[in-house]
Amino acid sequence: MKRERIWAKPVIYLLLLLSCLHIRMMNGEIGVVNAEVSEVSEDWLYKANGDGTATITGYWGGESEVIIPAVLDGYTVTRIGSHAFAFGWNSYLEITSISIPNSVTSIGDYAFENNSELADINIPNSVTSIGKFAFYNCSGLTSISIPNSVTSIGDYAFADCSGLSNISIPNSVTSIGDRAFSWTKWLDNKRAIDPCVVVNGILIDGYACKGAVNIPNSVTSIENYVFENCSGLTSISIPNSVTSIGDSAFYNCSELMSISIPNSVTNIGNSAFRYCSGLTSISIPDSVTSIGNSAFYGCSGLISISIPNSVTSIGRSTFEGCCGLTSISIPNSVTSIGNGAFAGCSNLTSVTIPSSVTGIEAGAFKAYNKNLTIFTEEGSYAVTYAKENGLTAKILSQNHPDQKTDIEKVEVSKVKKFKATAKKKGLALKWKKVSGANGYQIQVSTKKNFKGAKTYTVKNKTKYTVSKLKSGKKYYIRIRAYKNYKAENGKTQKAYGKYVTISKKTK
Repeated sequence: MKRERIWAKPVIYLLLLLSCLHIRMMNGEIGVVNAEVSEVSEDWLYKANGDGTATITGYWGGESEVIIPAVLDGYTVTRIGSHAFAFGWNSYLEITSISIPNSVTSIGDYAFENNSELADINIPNSVTSIGKFAFYNCSGLTSISIPNSVTSIGDYAFADCSGLSNISIPNSVTSIGDRAFSWTKWLDNKRAIDPCVVVNGILIDGYACKGAVNIPNSVTSIENYVFENCSGLTSISIPNSVTSIGDSAFYNCSELMSISIPNSVTNIGNSAFRYCSGLTSISIPDSVTSIGNSAFYGCSGLISISIPNSVTSIGRSTFEGCCGLTSISIPNSVTSIGNGAFAGCSNLTSVTIPSSVTGIEAGAFKAYNKNLTIFTEEGSYAVTYAKENGLTAKILSQNHPDQKTDIEKVEVSKVKKFKATAKKKGLALKWKKVSGANGYQIQVSTKKNFKGAKTYTVKNKTKYTVSKLKSGKKYYIRIRAYKNYKAENGKTQKAYGKYVTISKKTK
């Protein structure tokens, strides 16, 4: 059905010259969004892709029942671009139906967003992906059939389609984004049948779960936000078919007291258990290699946690606000500890940090307990970190790891006039002697955080040549002096000064 346009057509074509400049007010600031030059073909805006195909970027016609052409100006239409038919973006026309040609392979982000009158749409068997927010808030849709060519559905793709009660999802779909079907009648109906809503092995929703929950063995991944704010959830058992726990998967499940993570899981997402204040202990299996930022943030009831030797880094705010923790041992697989990792752990008195850790951000133990002691190895970066941040450090005996020895208050000055001269595949280093120093520790790395750095110890010298480096490569070099001292156990230990860092490119 044809609907009369408010604007005269000449005015529309004038506006097309500015179609690439979508100006929106955000937080009091005017910005230009999604700038791209579009071609005009009658009522259509499109962009040539450079391979004989085109992407539809807008529609300026007056038809509410829209038929997208398969060809425009000789170009085959293969994509529906971002915001192409989004109400209030490129168009204020109330579209009621859309016919998509079978030349189209992808439906872009926000493509049909906010079309509340859209009641009928066919997605052809050529489409392989549906972008994020593609049909967001299309409240007039009641039924949709996704063809078996589609493999991925983006975040919020059909969210807030309040009238949508019938959705056909084929087995070809292997990726479903965050809240793709939230706030639909279809999801409400699924929850009524089983509070754990699973689609093709993907657990997409568990908000209605209560009490003790056993996740089905068919599930391979727990998606982002699945159990977010699920206040009635008390315990959960995850099958060994699951390999990942998504971001905020159990966010604010305040009554969750028990969870079993199988050794099939390799990744725990950002904020996965944030504000799960009812958790008292958790064992992370040695299959896990990555723990996301803020994963256990605000788990105030947590008094025990085991970090496996498979984890290589502890991210930002991972255990922040876990005020029930009194001690924690970092495994020797870990190389870095992020900002705020243990901030606000007010009852933490003992942290064991191995020499494998070469980077600790300044705020890692922000607002720490005054009684906090770092137990570490001789010459480790943790010793330097403790000194620089006014923390107590004690050395772990190499022969008796349980024996902890006080570091004497030995003052070691920083190295001055540290310089590097480029050599062929090498660097010649030179510095000023530090009074009372017994030697110097030098680290060389291609990375600014010194991950994987090579370490050299130099005694009674103020120059050293590092060889066998890569030609024409920039290297970061740091040096610190050390003094020998007698520890309480009678053994000679080293006290280190602060690092001085420079960089230089080899010839």
